[in-house]
Amino acid sequence: MKKVITNYDDLAQADWVEFLVFMIACLTGNVYFPDLPFTVLQLGAKKTAYDAKMVLSKQGNHVATQQAADIRVEMSTMVKKNGNYINETAAGDVAKLESSGYKLAKDHHIPIPHGYSFSNGDTRDSAKIVVPVIEGGVTYLGFVCEDPLADDIEESDWVRLKMSTSSTMVATGLKVRTLYHFRYCASTVDGETVLTEPVTFSIT
Repeated sequence: MKKVITNYDDLAQADWVEFLVFMIACLTGNVYFPDLPFTVLQLGAKKTAYDAKMVLSKQGNHVATQQAADIRVEMSTMVKKNGNYINETAAGDVAKLESSGYKLAKDHHIPIPHGYSFSNGDTRDSAKIVVPVIEGGVTYLGFVCEDPLADDIEESDWVRLKMSTSSTMVATGLKVRTLYHFRYCASTVDGETVLTEPVTFSIT
């Protein structure tokens, strides 16, 4: 799902100011985002204060330099919160995202191992999972764990899915745009197979 970048802390001074000017202009009167956590007027007022401190800073005023840095931190927080709201409100709509003045993030694709398939389920909080067939498998049992996958993770931290008589399973109670880890095993006439190595997936 397409998103905008919310963190601009690494931008150089000139690029930061250029981004703020463009973003404020784009969000002024933007009908797609009527309930921004921080209004355009609030952002504009902060930028005006920031510009004034930067003028003094360039004249050698060290106090103003620190004050400008503090204001930038405040604006950065405002920009991040507004960006999160924009991502939630636009829900991947590229036209809406682009209208915000924020930069679109590059697509991040989770590599899915050969033979696996992860797709949205019948409900918003579910996923349909198809796994490689295990020879002799009679029933399949999957386990899901939310990221991060700690080194000392306990078996109880893995959520057990409903057993399936095929290599297709369903996971429910998931959150969208959240990374999950999945592993599975199969029951055969000779007993239960070893759990597979975890693979990652998410739903949109």
